[in-house]
Amino acid sequence: GKEKAVKNVGETPDKQAVTDVRLVSVSIRDGEVLCILVATRQHLYVLRGSTSMEEVLAKHTAGLRKSCVMEIPLEGPGNLILDSRPDCMDVFWVTGIGLVKTSIATNNAQMALTKPPVVVKYPVLEPVTDEEEMIMSGMYPAPPRAPLSVAITAFHFVFLYTEAARVVSRIDDSLVQVLPLSSQKYGTPKVLFSDFGAAEEKGIVEGEAIFMHSTTSLFRLQIERERQNVWQVYLRKKNYEQAMRFAGALQVSKVHAAHAEALFADGKFQEAAKRYAWQSDISFERVCLLFLNARQEHALTTFLKLKLGSLRSNRAETERNPSAIPKYDEYKAQAAMISVWAVEITLHWLNSVTDPEEAKAAKRDLRELLRACRGLDIK
Repeated sequence: GKEKAVKNVGETPDKQAVTDVRLVSVSIRDGEVLCILVATRQHLYVLRGSTSMEEVLAKHTAGLRKSCVMEIPLEGPGNLILDSRPDCMDVFWVTGIGLVKTSIATNNAQMALTKPPVVVKYPVLEPVTDEEEMIMSGMYPAPPRAPLSVAITAFHFVFLYTEAARVVSRIDDSLVQVLPLSSQKYGTPKVLFSDFGAAEEKGIVEGEAIFMHSTTSLFRLQIERERQNVWQVYLRKKNYEQAMRFAGALQVSKVHAAHAEALFADGKFQEAAKRYAWQSDISFERVCLLFLNARQEHALTTFLKLKLGSLRSNRAETERNPSAIPKYDEYKAQAAMISVWAVEITLHWLNSVTDPEEAKAAKRDLRELLRACRGLDIK
């Protein structure tokens, strides 16, 4: 007889309905290694391991049960969203308990899960009434309702519901915006999807070209200034490296100041001194008093040396372009004051220390200060 045009290449356990299938490939020396992600409403399967899709499926002809990597107690839409990153692929699974996130390594043939799954809770749609709170007391409350669809941008999740689209930060899971969707104007929302090709063509960050399909039309969600406050979110999470990466020229000092105060509170005084010297939000006098009250003369001299160094760099800039910054006369007086004070504090520290190693550090600081003070003239 004739060969069948449609073949059964595999079944889920108990013939569960498949809600999404995605293909991930890894380039290796001999070609590509493929991985197939199969999602149902409660299970996620990962089929690993060959250079062709037919071979991957052939390895799992006995069934997918052994390939199950996650099981969720509550049914959900089951859609999958992939976000490519260096050396890994972030996988988001839309489930009944929340948006489950994990990652698959794409820098080796094993393609193992690199992170334990994390659940991003869906935004709460309506406040809980007193009566509902009484009913739920003594038991776990039901999770918020699952969205119709989910899309991702560089820094946000977009959750689509019948009545609105809700935007949630990928950094701290906070609700950023609610976009009402009137059925008279937009029809009934159905699906969100990303057009990565359109995003790249327009020079947009990948994932930022988001479209919504409804019962009446196709709409594009306009995304503007997404990165504007990202530095503040990272700063609240005390991720100073990322906060510095996304801070503008006017915000860099605030990041240094917050980082300096955190380091000071942790007792890391030398590192704090460097950060204090790089910021302008906290006054010079307050920083000096902080170190004096904590009896941290060594850290204070580090701070003063760095401030003196910045004043000398201002002098060099003034000599190159006198109109670019205030006259050096103002900096000469300040540099002289800082130098005298730094030398005085270091001498006091040197005379009071008893530990040989601390005395050695004080002498080294004093020599460096005296070299930095050469050439000062405030006439």
